[in-house]
Amino acid sequence: MVIMAMATVRNIHNFRTANVLALLSWFAISTSTVAGEWQFVPNFGIEETYTDNVELTPTETTGSLVSQAIVGLDAKYESSLSSFTFSGKNNNLSFSHDSDINDSYLTLNTQGQFYLWTSGPELIANARVDNTNRNSAKNGLADLVSGDTVQSEFYSTGLRYNVDNSTFTLQSSLIYSDQQYKDGIGEYNGVSAIFNARNNNNARVTYWEIASSISTKDQDFAGETRTGDQYNVEAKIGLITSLNLTPFIRFYDEDFSGELANQSQQTTSSWGPGVRWLVSDHFILNFSYNFVTDDEVSDDYVATSIQWEPSARTSLSAGYSKRFFGDSYNLNFQHKTRRLTNSISYDESLQVFDRNNFELINVGLFWCLPGEEPESNLQCYAQSEQAGSGDLPFVNVSYLEPIESNEFTLDKRLSWVSLTISPHNVHIQHLSL
Repeated sequence: MVIMAMATVRNIHNFRTANVLALLSWFAISTSTVAGEWQFVPNFGIEETYTDNVELTPTETTGSLVSQAIVGLDAKYESSLSSFTFSGKNNNLSFSHDSDINDSYLTLNTQGQFYLWTSGPELIANARVDNTNRNSAKNGLADLVSGDTVQSEFYSTGLRYNVDNSTFTLQSSLIYSDQQYKDGIGEYNGVSAIFNARNNNNARVTYWEIASSISTKDQDFAGETRTGDQYNVEAKIGLITSLNLTPFIRFYDEDFSGELANQSQQTTSSWGPGVRWLVSDHFILNFSYNFVTDDEVSDDYVATSIQWEPSARTSLSAGYSKRFFGDSYNLNFQHKTRRLTNSISYDESLQVFDRNNFELINVGLFWCLPGEEPESNLQCYAQSEQAGSGDLPFVNVSYLEPIESNEFTLDKRLSWVSLTISPHNVHIQHLSL
């Protein structure tokens, strides 16, 4: 589980200033041709936190008063063709128990977009620097006070084009991204593209819908470049009738490849007839029976999905299908108020070059009293030591350590995002399982 309310970066001197300066320079040039309004909000804060176990040890705990002096700046720019947001904070931490670990941290989140023309494609760029937990298997709640975090930097730029009118809806993008970590695990750079489109209310004869994505990622590992490629596409086309029932044909295909351990995993495409039922103006059900091309990979299956919008502020979509790995589910719920937006989603996707691979590290065998752990150093002894008090049971001690990912893995993620908007700032809370 990961809880993220504030993103931070350790060791400011390692921060790649050139990447952000490039982003700011690009935006300054783009905004020089259009009139707009800048808004700057400096901020300052002091936080005092006392913990009775600052190092999170099971025994011999250490208490500490942690002082945080925070200086930040929020900036915002808006015009008819462009927008830009910048949020940065410098956080200086002081520990009462050990001044040698005092350090400075930086938070940065900046985004910019520039329309090539009114309602046309837009150039976008993002830079984000934070501290994430170094080992989610050991401590998914690692923060500045407890430590055990690792610096993360993410940069992206590209082209995005969205259209939403009474005839059709289009979402498309072509993005280059670069992910870096201080410990080198999970780094990659690559290009991704999406193309999603569907007809809207003006359609009278033909119903159509397509959702597709393609990506390629590169990673330098031991002097060699490893590559991971993947794509998926789902398309539907049908005939609109006057009975609120729309028969259609569904097609689905996906594949992945690369210089990876599981590149030989087989996938298969599928197609089949279906029906779309307009239960009401805001409630739609979809059913289809799908025939697979390769029955050694999967059996024929039924796919279903719902779309429900009970109000302009609330929406729900959910679906069930079958992919090469078995049953597949998705969920997306969103509710908006004037200042608050809550989103809950569940998604299953293939990931590569991430930080979700772990290696089991064996520490060794210990003599321990029942219920004791070797970390306590009280009632446990190394195997080579004499316990001195009768026969004690052996305990095999091990732990998980993050390692480089060399294969595609299935990521099943349940997320909750709460977005609170006030006149001068935006607060985001993110819970992910």
